[in-house]
Amino acid sequence: MEFHAIAGAVATLREACTESGPELATSLLAELDELALTLVQQCAAAVQSREDPRLLLAHAKRTEELYRHAIREQLRCAAAAELGAAHALPPETYDEIAAGTCDYQGTAELTGGRSCYQDTSDLLAGWLNIDYFEARTRVADAHLLVARPTMAGTGTTARYSQLAESFDATDIDPRAVRQVARKLAKAEGPDLISEGTPSEPWLRCPDGRTVEERATDLLHGEDPRTAAKQISELLRQQAPAQQSDPELGLFARPTRGAVHVFTLHTTAAGAELIRSAMAQADNPRTQAGAEARRQRTNLATGQEPEAADGDTPSWLSTDQPAPEWAGVNEPSPNLGTPPATEPEPAPESGVTVAERRLNAVLDKLGAVLPGAREANDPTELAPVPELAALSEPSATPRRIAPEVIVHINLEDLTNLADGRGITAHGLTVGPADLRQMLCEAEVVPMVLNGRGQVLDVGRAQRLFPPPIKKAIIARDRGCIVPGCTAPVEHLEAHHYKKSWKDGGHTTVGNGCALCSAHHHAVHAGQLQVIEHAGLPHVLLPAHQDPLQIPRRNNYWRQVA
Repeated sequence: MEFHAIAGAVATLREACTESGPELATSLLAELDELALTLVQQCAAAVQSREDPRLLLAHAKRTEELYRHAIREQLRCAAAAELGAAHALPPETYDEIAAGTCDYQGTAELTGGRSCYQDTSDLLAGWLNIDYFEARTRVADAHLLVARPTMAGTGTTARYSQLAESFDATDIDPRAVRQVARKLAKAEGPDLISEGTPSEPWLRCPDGRTVEERATDLLHGEDPRTAAKQISELLRQQAPAQQSDPELGLFARPTRGAVHVFTLHTTAAGAELIRSAMAQADNPRTQAGAEARRQRTNLATGQEPEAADGDTPSWLSTDQPAPEWAGVNEPSPNLGTPPATEPEPAPESGVTVAERRLNAVLDKLGAVLPGAREANDPTELAPVPELAALSEPSATPRRIAPEVIVHINLEDLTNLADGRGITAHGLTVGPADLRQMLCEAEVVPMVLNGRGQVLDVGRAQRLFPPPIKKAIIARDRGCIVPGCTAPVEHLEAHHYKKSWKDGGHTTVGNGCALCSAHHHAVHAGQLQVIEHAGLPHVLLPAHQDPLQIPRRNNYWRQVA
């Protein structure tokens, strides 16, 4: 067939499908459905053979759209099969459909005797050749987002009508909506529609709105990562009050091979300390991070010193004592002979053994906090290339100095009995931990208005000094690019209104927080930072956001 003939056929087919779809005969719809699958397969093979990256990207986008459409259709088919009692068709009807000889004229007749399948889940598992539990999950999800059967067998609305609208929206990933519906159903309990009383959404936010409504707003208004994080926090806040928290402490678990396993249970204050240390160790651009990486690389080889593999070589053996400067003749203060059969000592002063171990770990982490920043700043960039920092230990290795930053509203600061704070890593700190942290911490007040703008912190030189950088991070909470999850320890300050070389000032108002990757993207012209409503916002590339809406990252902010 010539090219113009194919183009004409495609145009005619498109018009028939878009304008006359509902009026097409049932048999023709079945043929078009099969033809659509053949076209998809043939087009995919042709695109892959072209090896044109532009065509491949266009094909990848269409493939993702088809995949999302397939997810929606899986649940719609499950709901329709259940409401239409497709599991009760005669055996010969299934054979005719599979062979392509089924006559779709007239109304489908159901069997009057024993059917081949017990229910819709059994039918989907056998007909589609999928796992039964996958089929049952599709039916359950269809009840949440498509339709539910009543006691009389008729269909009614989905359990979560607002999420059902989001599930049908083409600009929302149906997988995300599906996960939210499952979590919400688990929190709200089983649906009682089979008993004649459909269950309605009842979990509510502090402002009176249902959690379903708030979750729907987050799905439409935030990037996928931020929406998932904040929805999980919403559901976590709805946990039953009577559910007791696990015991605090450091617990030894069975050794796996040569690896010793411990489980740590701690409060938000301790978790923030540990998260800060982890984030600093993960940052290769600082001297402390480079040192941690070098040590971690050596340990990752799994090799012990040569003498540890067996007996000491003869050329290293001697009957003479070691010289005094070696320091090996003195007993080590950190080693001791553990008692062979001594029972575990009883808790003293109300502190359990697990809590004592936890306190020892946290004290060790926090020992470098007071004054450590002034004497040995672990966030200082390494003056040597990264590879050199990894290969050669420095004379004075940089230590990890965990830093805990807590954001507290003024009303919470004046009401410490009930006040709460949120850490730089997004952890909520309760009243008890907040009071203790305020007693031991150096409080650096920063005044922000309702929009989160820092009103007064100061001014400095070309490079952003720590006070100015902390103020910027306190305002932005993280990298301002939507969806970025870089921790605060990895952030850099950027002159976004006017660069330094063009006469810009190093002030809070002229700075914004960016991770290293997005900082480079801004300088490369791939991202644009503008001022909007008094705060720095990001304009994503036009192919990602055709509407060019100014956006800010809310990943690290507390859910409202």
